[in-house]
Amino acid sequence: MIGLLIYLVLLTCLILCVKKHLRSFLAGCTKDIVLIGTGVSLVFMAISISLDGLPRILSSLGIETANDFSILMESMEEIVELRIPLILVVSTVAFFNKTPNLHGTDR
Repeated sequence: MIGLLIYLVLLTCLILCVKKHLRSFLAGCTKDIVLIGTGVSLVFMAISISLDGLPRILSSLGIETANDFSILMESMEEIVELRIPLILVVSTVAFFNKTPNLHGTDR
């Protein structure tokens, strides 16, 4: 019961955050490389989640898949999951490279 309550609170926070910031985020994606990287990471997260249980979901729908398909989906999921932190690292470096140098020293 507590887990469900926590899940509902997190879902509510996510919905409110999306409602408040989605338009400005999408508008900024055309101008800012950090926002583009964040958006690509979110897309890769969604792809990874959908690939994670695809063979299981298909089998529950009555569609039998070959073992090779399951191995392929697992490999693709791991590859996509590897790219998420890499893109976030690149976005973080880009963010810190664009901030003004407050101390007046060169990097």
